[in-house]
Amino acid sequence: MRVVVDTNVLISAAFRDRLPEDVIMFLVTHPDFEWITTEKILQEYPDVLHRKKFSLAESLIQKWEQMVEEGIHVVPDSIVVAFPRDQKDAKFHSCALSAEGYITEFSAPGPDGGVDILAGGGTLGFQEPRLCVQVKSSQSPAHVTILRSLQCTMQNFKANQGLLVSWGGFNKAVEKKARPSFFSVRLWDANDLIEAIFKNYDSLPEGLQSELPLKRIWALVIKE
Repeated sequence: MRVVVDTNVLISAAFRDRLPEDVIMFLVTHPDFEWITTEKILQEYPDVLHRKKFSLAESLIQKWEQMVEEGIHVVPDSIVVAFPRDQKDAKFHSCALSAEGYITEFSAPGPDGGVDILAGGGTLGFQEPRLCVQVKSSQSPAHVTILRSLQCTMQNFKANQGLLVSWGGFNKAVEKKARPSFFSVRLWDANDLIEAIFKNYDSLPEGLQSELPLKRIWALVIKE
């Protein structure tokens, strides 16, 4: 199986040392999987790893650069694909919520009125909880104005709960601001989303499973 690793996943693996690292380590150590990339992506990996804002130790950067160099296969970049705003990600967020029993609707490309996904309980989605979801795919941590925007959107849509998803995580101001809204707002970073997908993967539609093919592996853990 051929797999493409987004730069955000690589950074999360290097920076957070949690599920993203486990996924990449599994990828490079199993011969049934082939990590593929283009020359353009290959150049982007080290550029992003060296960004000062991440403050990654040089030894850690060298570790990941070596893993990239030894673990990937470069393929020609001959096709140009245009993705609308966050559309490639929204369906995965939406399905993660659907698997939890929500009826979901995600915004079409273009201005979204401050909401990417609407979710509600019940057969038609009319029942509580009513949820507004805002998704940010930027590598940079989300700032507090984005959280305030979500809270205003919740009022406009008469939603009693909100979910802010930021692949780049959140700065301390957002986490502090969200604390008093514990019963109405949740913050998800990349790891939270991945965990939600893993948890609900068996409940996702076959079409999405084919786009995100995963296989559950059981391993015997021997205690020392």
